[in-house]
Amino acid sequence: MKHIAKRKLALAVTGALIASGLLTSSALAAPTGSITIGPRLSTGQLTAQFYTTSDLTDPTYGFDSPWFPKATLAAPGEQCVGSSLALTYVGNSMKYKGSQQSDQKAFYADAGTLCLWVETTTNDYLVASAVVPPKSAAASAPAPAPAQAPAPAAPTASPLSVFNARSAALAKAKQLWHARKPKVIGVHRVSSSKITCRVMWRSKNGTKHTRSVVVSKTSAGVRASAA
Repeated sequence: MKHIAKRKLALAVTGALIASGLLTSSALAAPTGSITIGPRLSTGQLTAQFYTTSDLTDPTYGFDSPWFPKATLAAPGEQCVGSSLALTYVGNSMKYKGSQQSDQKAFYADAGTLCLWVETTTNDYLVASAVVPPKSAAASAPAPAPAQAPAPAAPTASPLSVFNARSAALAKAKQLWHARKPKVIGVHRVSSSKITCRVMWRSKNGTKHTRSVVVSKTSAGVRASAA
């Protein structure tokens, strides 16, 4: 009976706080997510699918908080850290509350912990994590018969990295639009040599601006232009 009475009292206090405005529904809101680990590819890449939901609102103005999901990789024995560079972006930038599920993503991860985040303009929320399964040892094969050495393969160009694309997009935003403290809030890889970045900043009067910047890697170097 005492346990029931305490629970009723707690519910009554919570209801009173919500009614008085001391505890809002946004304070109780929290994003959620899940990670489904898939098989490894023949290349050794790990596959996974990501699901995220956000019901966050701006604590000052009450409108829906813009957000996007990303995945990071924590080294073995280390914890997930929100400021870590994204291993892969697993969804689109969204302006409102909602849910989204990625397709099957492939990336290189031999060990550690996959960390799934919902990122807003002010915070990174850890919504799920999963231990990276170990790579299975390759079966030993008999030594091949001696063969002629193959001709050396022509060198292939390395893909455009997300880090270089983000840096180029931020620099272009400052150059084209005189953006103050711009931030990349979304990344979409079009090809191995082209990435589209969504950049956000606020002007001196607090007005929010968002623009898309296309970053390409050519033989002449990395180039950025307004989308």
